[in-house]
Order: sequence, then structure tokens, then C-alpha cells
Amino acid sequence: MMLVGSSAPATSTKDGSGYPDGLAGDAIPQVARIVCCCDAFSAMTTDRPYRSAMSLSAAISELKSCAGTQFDPAVVAALIDTLAASQPHLYALAST
Repeated sequence: MMLVGSSAPATSTKDGSGYPDGLAGDAIPQVARIVCCCDAFSAMTTDRPYRSAMSLSAAISELKSCAGTQFDPAVVAALIDTLAASQPHLYALAST
């Protein structure tokens, strides 16, 4: 699959504080808003050379706390719903 257009909008944030263009809200292409949220979730939940992965619960909490500023709230809700539907045993642990 190839995404058409610049990847730059994926570095934009919901509130317009991202770079390089300062796009905000619906001016950020929907695919970029989805990629941004999913990429952040992946980065949070995988081990990195400089830190261990966050727990699923901590990552979900971080997504929720950044919804409306860094991430599109609708995308955050859709990602969380998808996680709950596809991995209910993990999501149940994260919800406690």
C-alpha cells in the first residue's frame, strides 16, 4: 500500500502546534491523524534501546491524556475501541 502525498502532516498535532506547517484539526488529512496516533501507540508499547515498553494501560492513558492536543480524539477513541475488540483479554487488563 502506498500513501499519496507528504508525510509531513503526520507530524502535525490536533491543536496546530506540530510542524512543519502548523496544520490543525480537520486541516490535517485524516490518514495523517490516524498514522500519528498509531505510530505513537506503537512507539509507546515496544521496547526501545533507551527504555522498556510502556504497559498497555499506561499507553492508553497517555493517548487519552493527549486527545484533543496531540491526537485527534475521534482517532484515539477508534484505536482504543479497535484494541478492545481485537484483544479483549489485554484490554480488560488495561482497563483495571
